[in-house]
Amino acid sequence: MLSTLKDVHREHIFCFLDLPEIYALSALNRFCHTIYEDTPKLRYHSALLKAGMLDGADGRDVVNKLAYLEWKETSWAHFGLERTVHVVVRHRPSAVYELTAGFYLLGDASHTSDMPVFMRQTRALRCFDLTQLWPQDCYIATHRDPWPALTFKGTVAQDEHLVDFGVAIQEFDLIAVVTMTNVEIVSLRLRLMEFSTGRSHPLAASQVLYSIYTAATMGKPSVMVQISGRYLIYLVRWPRTVMEMRIADEVNLFDWWTGAHLVVRNPPFYSRKIH
Repeated sequence: MLSTLKDVHREHIFCFLDLPEIYALSALNRFCHTIYEDTPKLRYHSALLKAGMLDGADGRDVVNKLAYLEWKETSWAHFGLERTVHVVVRHRPSAVYELTAGFYLLGDASHTSDMPVFMRQTRALRCFDLTQLWPQDCYIATHRDPWPALTFKGTVAQDEHLVDFGVAIQEFDLIAVVTMTNVEIVSLRLRLMEFSTGRSHPLAASQVLYSIYTAATMGKPSVMVQISGRYLIYLVRWPRTVMEMRIADEVNLFDWWTGAHLVVRNPPFYSRKIH
């Protein structure tokens, strides 16, 4: 029966099976095993089930997604806590940072005075490529030059400072940067750019995904950005004193490819819960 179907039809049918059923079918005979081994879509489907993950990277072909997923699962299987890396920071750091895809990103607040880290304004992001230190189990980087700075070409003004960012480097070469001005009018903007070039991201329909303007008396909000596939979550939380003026916190869900604002949720005033 299976031998009379076209390859695309067999793939479609097999992808409805659970993981134990796929393994059992592939072990049934040589013909079924060959179907499994020669079908990247089926192997990718099985790898997703085994890893407990969903496919969120629509923009990549199955072969590359399968190779990346297998590499990631193998890396986690051989993860060793004994491997440590010590790097020297040659700039004045801020409280903005991220560790992802082998890169350590840390805010640069070198223009500020000697104040507590959480109060420093971030004017630039600097990047350290941790993969260059591999495969040493313990490495101390003693280079004297500052880490390379990420540049955002023609997009971020001089009076803006960075308050948070989210990344999807391996999937889309994407960095979503939240900047703010804090003068008479507070301007809060979320921009979508290529990590490697600093230019507007070519997959995004709009470079500026979100912006809001309010009086400086509203205070400085806390923000958070998370990216999964083509979806981006953006949280804005205002200081408690602003609640008296009825400025609500927000949780926003975007399709960053199209710019569609899919969901917005506002928690009740004076509440710490978002429904």
